Amino acid sequence: MELFKCRKCDAKYPKEYFHNCKTKPNGIHEVCKFCANEISAMYRKRRKEEQRQVAHIKLTSSTKKDYCKMYEFLESIGYDLNSDKSIHEQFCLKYGLKPIKREKKSRNVYNPQDCQKKTPTNNRRGLNE
Repeated sequence: MELFKCRKCDAKYPKEYFHNCKTKPNGIHEVCKFCANEISAMYRKRRKEEQRQVAHIKLTSSTKKDYCKMYEFLESIGYDLNSDKSIHEQFCLKYGLKPIKREKKSRNVYNPQDCQKKTPTNNRRGLNE
């Protein structure tokens, strides 16, 4: 029985311990199945961590300006931001759909009140005369 050497662990195994590869002259990969599984597991772990970091960046990258533009747009198309009903509930009522009941999770960093324009003041102390 012919033994083949794994490029990663330098161990010698029979052909059954290697994945098939049509592009190689001997028809098998250079790395044994054990090492290939180890490499795949490390890659999956690293990739999962990278995706978690990217997801965090996506969730936290919205600025106050972005939220204000969104609220301004929602108001322009007829949503009442001061209503006790959520945007989701207002949308469902508008289109005759059944709203989905969810737990109230405050995921929004800014609320519509943060975006309201302040009245200008005439002096430094903020007192209108």
